[in-house]
Amino acid sequence: MTLNLDTRKANLIATINAVSSEEELRDIEKYIKIRRLTAEHGDIFKGMRKTITVEELKREQNYQGIDREKFDKLVAELDIQEPIEELLAMLD
Repeated sequence: MTLNLDTRKANLIATINAVSSEEELRDIEKYIKIRRLTAEHGDIFKGMRKTITVEELKREQNYQGIDREKFDKLVAELDIQEPIEELLAMLD
């Protein structure tokens, strides 16, 4: 390690030692954890958006919806007569 790097580490340690807020310390821990995970696993981690609309999600996920006519035909062909409670019980 270079002297500059050692000095920077010592300064960072001193700064962390001076932290008195639990929240600030948690933020530092979180930042270090994210940096290490990102370095190890690449760019699989993306920041979270503050807001998103349903329309944006549909566009991003290429949502096509259902063909209602085709769906209704399938429901008629299945001709399920059992009550929903009985069908759910079959899943256990």
